[in-house]
Amino acid sequence: IHDQKRKYGIRPDEEAFQSILESVTSGFDLPDAKCPVCGSPLEKDGHDIPFETFLGVPEKPKTPDIDLNFSGENQGAIHNFIRDVFGETRAFRAGTILTAQSKVAYAMVRDYFFEKDKTTGEFLSKDGKYHSKAELEALAQGIAESKKSSSQHPGGIVVVPEGHEVYEITPVQYPGDSSDRSWMTTHFDYHTFEKNFFKLDVLGHDDPTVIRYLMKFVKEHPEQFPFTNAKDIPVNDHKVYQMMNDTKVLNILPQDINSPVATYGISEFGTSFVRGLLEVVRPSTFAELVKVSGLSHGTDVWNNNAEELFLGKGIEKHPLPLKTIIGCRDDIMLDLINFGVPSKTAFSAMESIRKGVGPKKPKDWQKLLDDLSQYDIPKWYIASCAKISYLFPKAHATAYIIMALRIAWFKLYRPIYFYSAVMSKKMTSFDIDAMVGGMDAVKERLQELRNMPISERKVKDEDLITTLELALEMIARGMKFYNVDLNKSEAKDFAVAEDGSGLYLPFIAIDGLGENSALSIVKARNEKPFDTQKDFKERCQVNATNFEKMKELGMFNGMAEDNQLTLDLGI
Repeated sequence: IHDQKRKYGIRPDEEAFQSILESVTSGFDLPDAKCPVCGSPLEKDGHDIPFETFLGVPEKPKTPDIDLNFSGENQGAIHNFIRDVFGETRAFRAGTILTAQSKVAYAMVRDYFFEKDKTTGEFLSKDGKYHSKAELEALAQGIAESKKSSSQHPGGIVVVPEGHEVYEITPVQYPGDSSDRSWMTTHFDYHTFEKNFFKLDVLGHDDPTVIRYLMKFVKEHPEQFPFTNAKDIPVNDHKVYQMMNDTKVLNILPQDINSPVATYGISEFGTSFVRGLLEVVRPSTFAELVKVSGLSHGTDVWNNNAEELFLGKGIEKHPLPLKTIIGCRDDIMLDLINFGVPSKTAFSAMESIRKGVGPKKPKDWQKLLDDLSQYDIPKWYIASCAKISYLFPKAHATAYIIMALRIAWFKLYRPIYFYSAVMSKKMTSFDIDAMVGGMDAVKERLQELRNMPISERKVKDEDLITTLELALEMIARGMKFYNVDLNKSEAKDFAVAEDGSGLYLPFIAIDGLGENSALSIVKARNEKPFDTQKDFKERCQVNATNFEKMKELGMFNGMAEDNQLTLDLGI
């Protein structure tokens, strides 16, 4: 931006906006204004992201990094569309190489020399000789990072330039140990040739799925919404931002939901780590939310780094504003330019620091320090750069925050639809008794799970904690969960009660009842109502165990077991 101003200058009608534009790094934080020429409202959706992060500088161009996020429900179709566009001989899935990490390597060496006694759990030497831990660790270092297996990137698609063949760079194969024969995969890890072939990251993401689900309600109830297109969902509503600061805007107390902020269910802000980060920084602008996203996705960026600077525990010994500390990789380049560093040098420094040159490559870091020493860069800034292992791109953070805020709008203004969408599309573990039991039951179940040693928790337990945290908030806001209902529940989605008072749990919430069984119930119900329990069993793909669970839930109350033919014998 500064280079463009120097090159092209500023028109008189643009002059009045300069101080305002320089005060923010996101258009969403600009005040409303009208065009000085035509009087039309000015759009304010730009972001301070240097194009060099995508294409490099003329002296050092880089292959563009293009990431596209689609609903996970459509990811496969999008992949096939891309292959149709480029052709089967030019589009391939990006291969990856899985390597033996240090802990795995040590376990492999240990198991080569020792066997575990099933009774005592002790490791006994197979050859009767003594092997020290130091010996095992030395051998493990020799096989660490060696190839363990090959796989494919979950969303990476390599595109071969026109006029070239993939075999000029890499062989191709079907994925190892996979029955999937729909895509060929590059044999070599895509990182080894990423400067030769263009790669698209076409990933499946929850947010587009949730927004599409929410827009279904917009279409069904247009009178309840000030928009008809998902792109028009407000993203600069400061009442929505307040949820990232406290719980007041939802009219609940922190102790009601065991959280100082109201971000359960909102992508980018729902984890315990980010909630703790929000509690410290209390963001109030779009730019600050982007900064939080960068801080949470980076490695060695917040903990023992930016946090100390923000709290005044760093080199400066006084708190630094959130806007001044490093959050995303783009911040490095823009900050260095503002410190007087030429754009070419600033770009090279950003590329090195974002990859962790400080902690990983001491010699390269010293060379970078020498290059930057001639410029007036604060000591605290250099010290912060020295700790960074990985920095998140600002474009990613911005896109994620836009999606998150669109969903958060529904949480504040149309909560029942929000909880239906997030419960339906993002949650995978449920506890019917707790959720239907109300606030005390949910709190009690949550406490049980949190008291469980972390080493004993299964993935299902962690997922259930996430579900119950959101359920607790929904109940605290005056809504409720209704038990699975034979006539009102959906297969996988949380149906909204007709009066908007709560949600009906879906059939898949029944422990052990799979998706196909749930779908068969809805299909049979839509064909015609169930007459008897026998009729249900004959028309639905539900085994005896699940049928008994449904009976225990009271789903067949008042329904006869079988049709009874009664004859009036005139006796």
